Amino acid sequence: MVAAPGWTLEAGRRPTQKWIAPVRVHGPMSFLLLAVWACPVGGSREKNYVGQTFESVTRHRGWFADAQPVVMCGDFNSKAIWDHGRKIRNHSAVVKLLRERKLFSVYHAFFSEEHGKETKSTYYFWHRKDRCFHIDYTFVLDSWASQLKDVTIGRYEDWRATSDHVPVVVDVAEV
Repeated sequence: MVAAPGWTLEAGRRPTQKWIAPVRVHGPMSFLLLAVWACPVGGSREKNYVGQTFESVTRHRGWFADAQPVVMCGDFNSKAIWDHGRKIRNHSAVVKLLRERKLFSVYHAFFSEEHGKETKSTYYFWHRKDRCFHIDYTFVLDSWASQLKDVTIGRYEDWRATSDHVPVVVDVAEV
């Protein structure tokens, strides 16, 4: 793991769910980073992708119990319009669980958009501009809302050769 000068990173204990990595970030603002890359884990549709995110949030309540702030971000590989294929472990359920833990999506707050009605894409299936979705998210504590300065979504043209995702950059003043 690499951090900028003045910052250190400490790997947390690996959870039983795959694709979620807890990292303690120490620096001018210290917090628990829950890095997400929701992918398939086997044959169960309910446990794949967002199912792993759902399970990690429900099974690791301690992540959200500390006085230390939490940032959960990354490739969730989910969105509200895909909920219909999953009865319990779906995108809307994860958003609800995170709201119960006092976390909100900075993209949705900053751009005043609802989940499932995002106007800016973060993923381009097979690197194609006509097959785009918003599936990357950053959730932060409610107490950071007043400190949110900017949210920038990378441009497809700038990132197409590098990745099928574009960066989501969140600028938060020190809290």
